[in-house]
Amino acid sequence: MIFIPGGNFQFLDASLVIYEADRFVNTTNVVCVFIQYRLGVLGFLATGTGPNDLKGNYGILDQRLAIAWIKSNIDAFGGDPNQITLFGQSAGAQSTALHYLTSDMQSFFQAAIIESSPMSVPFRTYAEYITPTVLLAEKLNCTIGDLTCFRTASYQDIIIAQTAVNSMLTSWKVLFFFEPWLPVIDNMIVHDQLLEMVSNVSFTLKPLIIGTVTEEALGFIYGIWSTPVSPRLYAEIGVAIFGTKFLKIIERYPPERSGDQRSLLARLATQWVFACPTRVFARKTATYSYVFGYPLQTNGTMNSSGCDGHTCHGDELVFLFESFWANFTDTDRYISQTLATYWTNYAKIINSNPLSLYHDCFQTNCKTLRYDLFCNLIYDNPNQLLQSCNGQVYLTFNKIMSQSTPINKLEYNYRSFTYASTTPLCDTI
Repeated sequence: MIFIPGGNFQFLDASLVIYEADRFVNTTNVVCVFIQYRLGVLGFLATGTGPNDLKGNYGILDQRLAIAWIKSNIDAFGGDPNQITLFGQSAGAQSTALHYLTSDMQSFFQAAIIESSPMSVPFRTYAEYITPTVLLAEKLNCTIGDLTCFRTASYQDIIIAQTAVNSMLTSWKVLFFFEPWLPVIDNMIVHDQLLEMVSNVSFTLKPLIIGTVTEEALGFIYGIWSTPVSPRLYAEIGVAIFGTKFLKIIERYPPERSGDQRSLLARLATQWVFACPTRVFARKTATYSYVFGYPLQTNGTMNSSGCDGHTCHGDELVFLFESFWANFTDTDRYISQTLATYWTNYAKIINSNPLSLYHDCFQTNCKTLRYDLFCNLIYDNPNQLLQSCNGQVYLTFNKIMSQSTPINKLEYNYRSFTYASTTPLCDTI
């Protein structure tokens, strides 16, 4: 299993404590490789396609080289080169999705897992890289066309300049500064946006697990707005970002008359950036999809304010890799073992359901549950995709329903990882 770390293409790496996977590999009998790649300006700065330009996507090329090396050499470490599963979280999930949809990469893996990919964040065009490149050049006392100047700058100066540029990128196109330095559409390595690529793929796609956590955006929202957001400010933010479309969005995401609206803003952002595009992607590709909703008992893995008792972006990782095992409760350990078993069973036999794990969790006197999967932010409840016993059992689908389908009339084959596919799904537990 090859894991690509996240960190919005400019932070974090495989040395983080959450990636200490000793227990993960020892209890599941897999070989797990964490790869590193160039980040930020060093990995993704792009000035154009000419002979004197920086063409970008160096971080993606690093990933490709690492994956190819692993394919060629993993048998020397006890791995099977014909049983490689790519998986990644956040920016690592975007990277995994890109490799998954790239024809040149198909011979290097046999399955993939995409965790919490912010697929609404667009890859940049070369034209969209002009502004950050100009600002970076100014901070380094270079001109855009002077590659020698860029290349002779120390990495310390580059990082200082990158940090300064990040703070200067002010725009209500918030997705652009969510990931300031990311892949560029060069028509060689990156051919289009992910959702466009998956709609126009010309080859048979490999097995895929894809999903999100329940409150992806909560930590980000509390990080951006450290003080309460009033109903008026909520509306102003919505109009600034969405324009006239917000008039329709606010019908389904109406603010309270008073009080802090950050949790509502986080729910909207979770759907917009993560959950909604993930459902679109899943409808095209997924063998399994999931929503993870088990909360950490302390602040999230990224120490985000507002995440205590919630399931924020990245919070599944400590359970997946069993990296905080010594501090886990018995329930935490059950969740951790279950999630690790799902992922590794899938990697071994393309079947996530662990035969040893069985929960009689669903009631039989279910009411009709409706799903609205239009990707337009008009979505009643982000938790409708997940009904569980205290967050311990997660429903997955071989096929995602389209439009609004009563669960008791569902024609698709649906299943829980831990329960038979004929079991009805309840809207209350």
